[in-house]
Amino acid sequence: SIRLKFLRAGFRQSEAPRIYYAVKSILVFVVPVAVSVVLMLLKPDLPSSKLALYAVVTAALGYYGPDAYLHWRTQSRRDTMQRGLPDLVDLLVVALESGMGLDAAITRVAKELARSHGLLAEEFYLAGLEVRAGAGRMVALKNLALRMNLDDLNGLVTMLNQSERFGTSLGESLRVQSEEKRLNRRQTAEQIPAVFIFDGGHAILMPRRD
Repeated sequence: SIRLKFLRAGFRQSEAPRIYYAVKSILVFVVPVAVSVVLMLLKPDLPSSKLALYAVVTAALGYYGPDAYLHWRTQSRRDTMQRGLPDLVDLLVVALESGMGLDAAITRVAKELARSHGLLAEEFYLAGLEVRAGAGRMVALKNLALRMNLDDLNGLVTMLNQSERFGTSLGESLRVQSEEKRLNRRQTAEQIPAVFIFDGGHAILMPRRD
């Protein structure tokens, strides 16, 4: 579960958890002591209560700061990949209807998405590598869904596995998925509050950022 948490944040190195917790330990224990020593040298008359308060605040920031950053990075990746899912499904439909198998289509889509949706391209490229390494398509797709942690992708992976198992048309199933994802993206965009601003006499609709 710890390894998966770092994979979802985009840290693929095997030593990432050790580095993370080492840095966190330094921020919690070493940095507050260093801050206290510096304050004692610069302000010898500083009351001990304030000195202790600064040390506690520094330790709290060192403890919660890395967790907050990891959560923000994970959520940012999820949001970015979520926006690109409709385009990914469309490309899968085109690749499959052109006569490609699913394995070749996954590799092709990863290449096509490299410029517009780099994170999605990277994840699908890794899934393609797993398939070529002999992990099996269903295993590779399940690992992909675990890494990306997107509800829409979980449904897509389930549908692909069921299509393979029961021999149904992948193209038709993917078209339904594509329409649903585009509808969801449109509905999400419509829920964003917007305001009109005037630039050079022209009214422009802009999202509100209160």
